[in-house]
Amino acid sequence: MKHHSRNENQKILTKEEILEELKLWKEMDEIESYSEEEGEDSYVWYEATDSFGCDYVRTLYPQDQETEESLMERIHLDDKTKEIIDKKGFVDFLYENGNVDALMVLEGIVLFWEQEEESPIREKLWDFYGDEYFMEACDGDCVGYTWVERGIVFVNVGKTIELMAEDYELNGSFPQGNDFTQEFKVNFLGTLCHELRHLVYECNEFGDLFEKDREFYPNDGGLEENVEEWGNEEAGIFLSDPNVKDSIDGIFQEENLRKLGEELPFEEEKENE
Repeated sequence: MKHHSRNENQKILTKEEILEELKLWKEMDEIESYSEEEGEDSYVWYEATDSFGCDYVRTLYPQDQETEESLMERIHLDDKTKEIIDKKGFVDFLYENGNVDALMVLEGIVLFWEQEEESPIREKLWDFYGDEYFMEACDGDCVGYTWVERGIVFVNVGKTIELMAEDYELNGSFPQGNDFTQEFKVNFLGTLCHELRHLVYECNEFGDLFEKDREFYPNDGGLEENVEEWGNEEAGIFLSDPNVKDSIDGIFQEENLRKLGEELPFEEEKENE
């Protein structure tokens, strides 16, 4: 399976091509307005109205001008998550292996560990964006969520681990075996790939992307069950690809992740077997 990543020399829409397309959209009254921002963090944005009559703004980050530094600015981790996820390693992985069609419309990724009502990272993002929905997105038992209106992906790392523990308690093992670290990688990458897939189908309105590669972007590929299947398969491909191994290893704080697994109840049960 292809990933549509920089590693594959995938065709990338340039900033000039994006602006030309937006000019046509404006002439056809499909969007209200558009503009570009120059400088270190070059991006384009446009205003439009969805099929429900709601106004929205979509920010585009042309991948021909993307840098690891500009992507780094859009990735947010809370302190607890930083103990097991290395931000630079995560950004390196995304920049080299992430789907460029998703990164083009990615306003941000929020990796957080939330098991209490107060959430400093949510409050920080609320203050920055001025949108109180940051306090609610991806709450409860949700492990991943794509905020379509803003193009922001959430992954609840703490909830992922909590559900892993519940699954182990119920079944006596993980679906992949008894290795906590490996199981976490499978779950984390599966959720990430799942949400980035949603991002392409629900936020990237440049239809030529889909017309040129219907094998990779089938018409029904955005349905939830298909996104779920695709995300799990994509994670498995990443984890089994020796060319991506070093990049994946760089995401995780292996020693801290291993210690975390040893602290959890199912590790104690495993030792007593």
